[in-house]
Amino acid sequence: MAEDAWSEEELKASVDAYALMLRADAEGRKVNKAQIYRDLEAQFGRKNKAFERRMMNISHVVVSLGGKHVKGLLPAPNIGPTVRPVLEKLVRQSQILNAMHDIHPPTTEASNPVDMDRKVSMLLDNWGQSDARILPPSGLKSPTKRDGNSTVYNRSPEVKAWVLQEADGSCECCEKPAPFVKDDGTAYLEVHHVVTLAQGGPDTVSNTVAVCPDCHRALHFAADRDVRVEKLYMNIDRLQKN
Repeated sequence: MAEDAWSEEELKASVDAYALMLRADAEGRKVNKAQIYRDLEAQFGRKNKAFERRMMNISHVVVSLGGKHVKGLLPAPNIGPTVRPVLEKLVRQSQILNAMHDIHPPTTEASNPVDMDRKVSMLLDNWGQSDARILPPSGLKSPTKRDGNSTVYNRSPEVKAWVLQEADGSCECCEKPAPFVKDDGTAYLEVHHVVTLAQGGPDTVSNTVAVCPDCHRALHFAADRDVRVEKLYMNIDRLQKN
Protein backbone atom coordinates (compact mmCIF):
# COMPACT_ATOMS: atom_id res chain seq x y z
CA MET A 1 0.00 0.00 0.00
CA ALA A 2 1.43 3.38 -0.97
CA GLU A 3 2.35 5.57 1.96
CA ASP A 4 0.18 8.46 0.76
CA ALA A 5 -2.88 6.38 -0.15
CA TRP A 6 -4.75 6.68 3.12
CA SER A 7 -8.39 5.65 2.91
CA GLU A 8 -11.05 7.47 4.90
CA GLU A 9 -11.64 4.22 6.80
CA GLU A 10 -8.01 4.25 7.98
CA LEU A 11 -8.19 7.90 8.95
CA LYS A 12 -11.43 7.39 10.87
CA ALA A 13 -9.95 4.42 12.75
CA SER A 14 -6.93 6.59 13.60
CA VAL A 15 -9.12 9.44 14.86
CA ASP A 16 -11.24 7.02 16.91
CA ALA A 17 -8.08 5.56 18.49
CA TYR A 18 -6.79 9.08 19.16
CA ALA A 19 -10.05 9.94 20.94
CA LEU A 20 -9.62 6.90 23.21
CA MET A 21 -6.08 7.98 24.09
CA LEU A 22 -7.24 11.53 24.80
CA ARG A 23 -9.98 10.22 27.07
CA ALA A 24 -7.44 8.10 28.94
CA ASP A 25 -5.29 11.22 29.44
CA ALA A 26 -8.26 13.15 30.82
CA GLU A 27 -9.11 10.35 33.25
CA GLY A 28 -5.53 9.85 34.38
CA ARG A 29 -5.28 6.35 32.93
CA LYS A 30 -2.22 4.93 31.22
CA VAL A 31 -2.60 3.65 27.68
CA ASN A 32 -0.30 1.48 25.59
CA LYS A 33 0.13 3.59 22.46
CA ALA A 34 2.43 1.05 20.80
CA GLN A 35 -0.23 -1.65 21.14
CA ILE A 36 -2.83 0.65 19.58
CA TYR A 37 -0.53 1.22 16.59
CA ARG A 38 0.08 -2.52 16.28
CA ASP A 39 -3.66 -3.18 16.35
CA LEU A 40 -4.16 -0.65 13.55
CA GLU A 41 -1.32 -2.24 11.59
CA ALA A 42 -2.97 -5.65 11.93
CA GLN A 43 -6.29 -4.19 10.79
CA PHE A 44 -5.06 -2.27 7.75
CA GLY A 45 -1.62 -3.65 6.87
CA ARG A 46 0.14 -0.30 7.20
CA LYS A 47 3.28 -0.07 9.37
CA ASN A 48 2.65 0.90 12.98
CA LYS A 49 5.17 3.76 12.69
CA ALA A 50 2.99 5.27 9.97
CA PHE A 51 0.05 5.29 12.37
CA GLU A 52 2.21 6.94 15.03
CA ARG A 53 3.11 9.72 12.59
CA ARG A 54 -0.54 10.06 11.61
CA MET A 55 -1.50 10.47 15.28
CA MET A 56 0.93 13.40 15.47
CA ASN A 57 -0.82 14.88 12.43
CA ILE A 58 -4.11 14.50 14.28
CA SER A 59 -2.54 16.34 17.23
CA HIS A 60 -1.78 19.22 14.87
CA VAL A 61 -5.38 19.30 13.62
CA VAL A 62 -6.80 19.10 17.15
CA VAL A 63 -4.61 21.98 18.38
CA SER A 64 -5.47 24.07 15.31
CA LEU A 65 -9.16 23.62 16.19
CA GLY A 66 -8.57 24.78 19.76
CA GLY A 67 -8.19 21.43 21.51
CA LYS A 68 -5.47 19.75 23.56
CA HIS A 69 -3.34 16.99 22.09
CA VAL A 70 -2.58 13.59 23.58
CA LYS A 71 0.44 13.60 25.87
CA GLY A 72 3.54 12.43 24.03
CA LEU A 73 2.05 13.01 20.57
CA LEU A 74 3.49 16.38 19.60
CA PRO A 75 1.71 18.15 16.72
CA ALA A 76 3.24 17.47 13.29
CA PRO A 77 2.01 19.80 10.52
CA ASN A 78 3.29 17.77 7.55
CA ILE A 79 -0.17 16.70 6.35
CA GLY A 80 -0.99 16.15 2.70
CA PRO A 81 -3.45 18.62 1.13
CA THR A 82 -6.02 15.90 0.45
CA VAL A 83 -5.73 14.32 3.90
CA ARG A 84 -6.01 17.44 6.05
CA PRO A 85 -9.66 18.31 5.22
CA VAL A 86 -10.66 14.70 5.85
CA LEU A 87 -8.93 14.72 9.24
CA GLU A 88 -10.56 18.03 10.15
CA LYS A 89 -13.98 16.63 9.27
CA LEU A 90 -13.40 13.44 11.25
CA VAL A 91 -12.07 15.31 14.29
CA ARG A 92 -15.11 17.59 14.27
CA GLN A 93 -17.40 14.54 14.07
CA SER A 94 -15.61 12.70 16.89
CA GLN A 95 -15.75 13.19 20.66
CA ILE A 96 -12.31 14.82 20.67
CA LEU A 97 -13.49 18.42 20.65
CA ASN A 98 -16.31 17.59 23.06
CA ALA A 99 -13.63 16.49 25.52
CA MET A 100 -12.59 20.15 25.78
CA HIS A 101 -15.89 20.77 27.55
CA ASP A 102 -15.38 18.00 30.09
CA ILE A 103 -14.47 18.89 33.65
CA HIS A 104 -11.79 16.84 35.38
CA PRO A 105 -12.15 18.03 38.98
CA PRO A 106 -8.99 18.32 41.08
CA THR A 107 -8.80 16.39 44.32
CA THR A 108 -8.95 18.30 47.61
CA GLU A 109 -9.17 16.99 51.16
CA ALA A 110 -11.52 17.44 54.10
CA SER A 111 -11.65 15.74 57.49
CA ASN A 112 -14.30 17.83 59.26
CA PRO A 113 -17.79 16.42 58.46
CA VAL A 114 -19.36 19.89 58.30
CA ASP A 115 -16.66 21.11 55.92
CA MET A 116 -17.05 17.94 53.84
CA ASP A 117 -20.83 18.35 53.51
CA ARG A 118 -20.48 22.03 52.61
CA LYS A 119 -17.97 21.29 49.86
CA VAL A 120 -20.00 18.36 48.50
CA SER A 121 -23.15 20.48 48.37
CA MET A 122 -21.29 23.26 46.55
CA LEU A 123 -19.81 20.82 44.03
CA LEU A 124 -23.16 19.18 43.28
CA ASP A 125 -24.76 22.58 42.83
CA ASN A 126 -22.01 23.81 40.48
CA TRP A 127 -21.94 20.60 38.46
CA GLY A 128 -25.73 20.58 38.19
CA GLN A 129 -25.65 24.00 36.53
CA SER A 130 -22.99 23.00 34.01
CA ASP A 131 -23.51 21.38 30.62
CA ALA A 132 -20.08 19.77 30.90
CA ARG A 133 -19.56 16.09 31.58
CA ILE A 134 -17.89 15.59 34.95
CA LEU A 135 -15.01 13.15 34.69
CA PRO A 136 -14.17 10.93 37.67
CA PRO A 137 -11.80 12.70 40.10
CA SER A 138 -8.55 10.91 40.86
CA GLY A 139 -9.27 10.78 44.60
CA LEU A 140 -6.85 9.82 47.36
CA LYS A 141 -4.92 6.57 46.93
CA SER A 142 -3.64 6.66 50.51
CA PRO A 143 -5.83 8.96 52.65
CA THR A 144 -3.97 10.57 55.54
CA LYS A 145 -5.41 10.27 59.02
CA ARG A 146 -5.49 12.28 62.22
CA ASP A 147 -5.43 10.46 65.54
CA GLY A 148 -7.27 12.00 68.47
CA ASN A 149 -10.06 10.54 70.56
CA SER A 150 -10.87 8.62 67.37
CA THR A 151 -9.10 8.14 64.06
CA VAL A 152 -10.32 10.53 61.35
CA TYR A 153 -9.30 10.16 57.71
CA ASN A 154 -8.99 13.01 55.27
CA ARG A 155 -11.33 12.37 52.35
CA SER A 156 -12.01 13.91 48.96
CA PRO A 157 -15.22 15.96 48.64
CA GLU A 158 -14.94 15.55 44.86
CA VAL A 159 -15.08 11.75 45.14
CA LYS A 160 -18.13 11.86 47.41
CA ALA A 161 -19.92 14.38 45.18
CA TRP A 162 -19.14 12.44 42.00
CA VAL A 163 -20.40 9.13 43.42
CA LEU A 164 -23.59 10.75 44.70
CA GLN A 165 -24.18 12.34 41.31
CA GLU A 166 -23.53 9.03 39.57
CA ALA A 167 -26.09 7.25 41.80
CA ASP A 168 -28.73 9.77 40.69
CA GLY A 169 -30.91 9.38 43.77
CA SER A 170 -30.97 5.57 43.98
CA CYS A 171 -29.07 3.19 46.25
CA GLU A 172 -26.34 1.44 44.27
CA CYS A 173 -26.77 -1.68 46.41
CA CYS A 174 -30.53 -2.39 46.54
CA GLU A 175 -31.28 -0.02 43.61
CA LYS A 176 -34.25 1.51 45.45
CA PRO A 177 -34.82 5.28 45.60
CA ALA A 178 -33.20 7.16 48.48
CA PRO A 179 -35.36 7.04 51.64
CA PHE A 180 -35.94 10.81 51.70
CA VAL A 181 -34.93 14.16 50.23
CA LYS A 182 -32.88 16.65 52.23
CA ASP A 183 -33.66 20.34 52.74
CA ASP A 184 -31.45 21.26 49.78
CA GLY A 185 -33.52 19.03 47.48
CA THR A 186 -30.90 16.29 47.07
CA ALA A 187 -31.56 12.61 47.77
CA TYR A 188 -30.18 11.28 51.05
CA LEU A 189 -27.60 8.57 50.37
CA GLU A 190 -24.45 7.64 52.25
CA VAL A 191 -21.07 7.01 50.64
CA HIS A 192 -19.49 3.69 51.59
CA HIS A 193 -15.91 2.52 50.99
CA VAL A 194 -16.05 -1.08 49.75
CA VAL A 195 -12.58 -1.67 51.21
CA THR A 196 -12.66 0.54 54.28
CA LEU A 197 -10.09 3.25 54.86
CA ALA A 198 -9.07 1.47 58.07
CA GLN A 199 -8.28 -1.61 55.95
CA GLY A 200 -6.08 0.49 53.68
CA GLY A 201 -8.68 1.10 50.99
CA PRO A 202 -8.36 4.21 48.79
CA ASP A 203 -10.76 7.14 48.74
CA THR A 204 -11.47 6.86 45.01
CA VAL A 205 -14.54 6.38 42.83
CA SER A 206 -13.34 2.83 42.13
CA ASN A 207 -13.74 1.98 45.83
CA THR A 208 -16.86 3.95 46.81
CA VAL A 209 -20.60 3.51 46.36
CA ALA A 210 -23.65 5.59 47.27
CA VAL A 211 -26.07 3.53 49.34
CA CYS A 212 -29.16 3.92 51.51
CA PRO A 213 -28.70 3.78 55.32
CA ASP A 214 -30.05 0.21 55.58
CA CYS A 215 -27.66 -1.11 52.92
CA HIS A 216 -24.80 0.85 54.48
CA ARG A 217 -25.30 -0.87 57.82
CA ALA A 218 -25.73 -4.24 56.09
CA LEU A 219 -22.44 -3.81 54.19
CA HIS A 220 -20.73 -3.39 57.56
CA PHE A 221 -22.61 -5.78 59.83
CA ALA A 222 -24.83 -8.27 57.94
CA ALA A 223 -23.91 -11.95 58.06
CA ASP A 224 -23.98 -12.01 54.25
CA ARG A 225 -21.99 -8.79 53.80
CA ASP A 226 -19.34 -10.54 51.68
CA VAL A 227 -22.05 -11.67 49.25
CA ARG A 228 -23.38 -8.11 49.09
CA VAL A 229 -19.91 -6.78 48.34
CA GLU A 230 -19.41 -9.28 45.50
CA LYS A 231 -22.74 -8.17 44.05
CA LEU A 232 -21.50 -4.58 44.05
CA TYR A 233 -18.37 -5.58 42.12
CA MET A 234 -20.50 -7.47 39.60
CA ASN A 235 -23.05 -4.70 39.05
CA ILE A 236 -20.96 -1.50 39.15
CA ASP A 237 -18.36 -1.27 36.39
CA ARG A 238 -16.26 1.46 38.00
CA LEU A 239 -15.45 -0.62 41.09
CA GLN A 240 -12.04 -2.26 41.13
CA LYS A 241 -10.73 -4.81 43.58
CA ASN A 242 -7.54 -3.51 45.18
